[in-house]
Amino acid sequence: MTKFRKKPVVIEAEQWLGTVEQKERLLAEGVIMEIPSQDGSCLIPTLEGNMTCMLTDYIIKGVKGEYYPCKAEIFELTYDLVEEEGMTYAEAEKLLLEGKLIALPEWGGFWFKDEKTNEVLVLTKEGEVTKTPWEVCKESNDWIVVEATIEQQKIVADYFASIIVPVVKDKVKAAK
Repeated sequence: MTKFRKKPVVIEAEQWLGTVEQKERLLAEGVIMEIPSQDGSCLIPTLEGNMTCMLTDYIIKGVKGEYYPCKAEIFELTYDLVEEEGMTYAEAEKLLLEGKLIALPEWGGFWFKDEKTNEVLVLTKEGEVTKTPWEVCKESNDWIVVEATIEQQKIVADYFASIIVPVVKDKVKAAK
């Protein structure tokens, strides 16, 4: 068989302990279904149908917002706890001014600084460069430093190339 490596994706999960508070919260959020159970299990509606989640299993929120159970031993072999790495915008802005790329974790793009004008620009997840960062985003406290992909680097380079006006030497001489 061909070998594959799991992509490094941060997921949300919690261990099913079956407490009254957890059950009520997850029922209200639509993550689990009410079922009578003597063993403390719950039922999770998944994309593949309803799945039983036993006590101590983990409930994982997938990359498309879907939920599914995972046995604790498999979960612990597959996932590591992510320490909160976020920072305030003020902290991130200092790094931005040093030339770093900053973003909120859910973004597919990033904010960056124009080296010539010191203006803050945004590369959107759609691949567009805009000069209008959303001020409301500055209120978030989970900013991170990111790396641009090769495709994103090309988009930014093309953007800067498109705003440089070439000098035509013959016209400069004619003006003298």
